[in-house]
Amino acid sequence: MSTNVLIVGAGPTGLALALLLLQNGLTVRIIEKQSRFHPGERGSGIQPRTLELYKFLGILPDIHSQSAYMPEQIKYYSAPDDGKPPRTSIFMELLKNSPDRPLLELSTELQSFEQHPDHVLARMIKTNDSKQIQETATQLGTSFLGESPAMEAVTGDIYVEGDTLTRIPVRSFITWITLSPNIRMVDKFSNGGRVFIAGNAAHVHSPTGGWQGMNTGVQDSFNLAWKLALVHKGLAPQSILETYSSERTPHSRSGREIYADTAEIPDPYRSGEDGTARGGDRAPDAPSLTHLGANGDAPRKSFFDLFTTTQHTALIFSGLISGLTGENTVTETSEALRKYPSGYLKSVLVLPRTDTSNSSSSLVDMTLVDTEGWAYKNYAVAVDTPTVIIVRPDGYIGALVTSGGSGIRKYFSAIFSQM
Repeated sequence: MSTNVLIVGAGPTGLALALLLLQNGLTVRIIEKQSRFHPGERGSGIQPRTLELYKFLGILPDIHSQSAYMPEQIKYYSAPDDGKPPRTSIFMELLKNSPDRPLLELSTELQSFEQHPDHVLARMIKTNDSKQIQETATQLGTSFLGESPAMEAVTGDIYVEGDTLTRIPVRSFITWITLSPNIRMVDKFSNGGRVFIAGNAAHVHSPTGGWQGMNTGVQDSFNLAWKLALVHKGLAPQSILETYSSERTPHSRSGREIYADTAEIPDPYRSGEDGTARGGDRAPDAPSLTHLGANGDAPRKSFFDLFTTTQHTALIFSGLISGLTGENTVTETSEALRKYPSGYLKSVLVLPRTDTSNSSSSLVDMTLVDTEGWAYKNYAVAVDTPTVIIVRPDGYIGALVTSGGSGIRKYFSAIFSQM
């Protein structure tokens, strides 16, 4: 069976990657060596950034319908029961808001693969035999670095009636497993060929950091999918795939270090809390945007309604468009973007709330008015400095351009093949 991409492993990372590749028009095959789906939950804490990515993917309503908020308090019970009430502590503060499918093959295990210049030959068998993550990483020529602490933990999913964990009927257990935690990661996510690793094959975390592992794995998939799609379609050079490992390795390392009792929490993607926006940052959202010319009752939009997993989005902050500089920025940007493949770029002109001129709106795909100023504020753009911010399909800022068309061409020269 020939397919564009073979995905080994049907956890959150593999399934997210499959959906992303399908949205980008590629064919996928998913195999999973386990004979049945995991009955309980693992990595149950979905972080805000992952929810944002699920929105871009179009599955956020489904996630919401099958989930619940994390508890504000966590309870600690004694084992065996000492008769004392459980201790409680604050677990999480809940914050209010402010401004086609592939066939998944169970019991199918990847045995080996051969990389060739134009394809990968994979050998698989139907089996329930287990295989260690270290073997998968070693076969690719990577090192699985880290530690396995001398401790055991128990995790499970249970139904509880009332406010006690004593005398629980056996039928109330969904899953109950013991595990020895590992805190490990590979030194690279690829060996420069056609095979890439993500999720637990690339990094594993302690039970406390298990949420970190699942969230990090999903973000691995978002980083990789759009690059694979462009290369497969002949639109991007093979070299762009090298950025997957160079971008994801430091991020995964920072997640591992958070749960290794380090004094400093690294932030390779930056939180953007210093009032600036830079390339490599998470692209912020901005609410209360309206289409140019819309009446006061028209529905409001946000940037997260516009970002997609298949397109770069060029946010054109023209500033005071009545000035020649602002108009030139829109003209130069739109002319530069037209040189690249149709359907892979989206241009959005963002007007400040004090200017609703439409002299350049015909040059872009969409014109929005920043009615409450959140767009200019969140991206730290001054209204007197025309700026173009390019958002990648994985929701990160690829570039901040103040040099017009030349800056646009410089950025996309590393993304698209010669145009």
